[in-house]
Amino acid sequence: MRHVLILISMSILASCGKYSTSETSDDNGNSFTEFLSRIPHQSLPLELSCGLPDQTAFADDLKTFKEFIPKSVDRIFGTIKSNNESYKLVIFGQSGDDIYPVIFSFDNIGQVRDSLFLILHGCGGADDSQIPYSFISIDKNIRITLVDTTRFVHFTENGSTDDYVMDSLKVSRVTMRLDKNGRFEKD
Repeated sequence: MRHVLILISMSILASCGKYSTSETSDDNGNSFTEFLSRIPHQSLPLELSCGLPDQTAFADDLKTFKEFIPKSVDRIFGTIKSNNESYKLVIFGQSGDDIYPVIFSFDNIGQVRDSLFLILHGCGGADDSQIPYSFISIDKNIRITLVDTTRFVHFTENGSTDDYVMDSLKVSRVTMRLDKNGRFEKD
């Protein structure tokens, strides 16, 4: 009889543990859905140059959802709709010389699957020898194209900051896409 009571007690405890885990998962999924509903939605195709706009929302405005905001970011640009319902896409920003965009792929309960920094070289690094420019394009199929140009220059002797000579031009281009699991890979 004692062994039967122990087995019944263990079964009850095991089932309580399973119930508790699934309840937490559902609550987290509902919180993540609410987080997504509170941030802007960005339509595709999307094109950005030299980072995110200055008006991009501060992450602190949604601190009640801090478990879904990566520690490396301080801005939230918005969600992007994908054709695959098994993951959600959100573009966040990191403040620096520009607001550098980073796209994150989440599963449906808010766990990060992957992320991609969307700038090869920031525009804020311009000086008297180089002028960088970055461009980001995300098409309707979530094909991400990053193009950065750097003009290497020198200024003429007349001293005008608008009067420079371009010595050379370097163009970098990377194309990425999402696989079926929400991970970024080279196209």
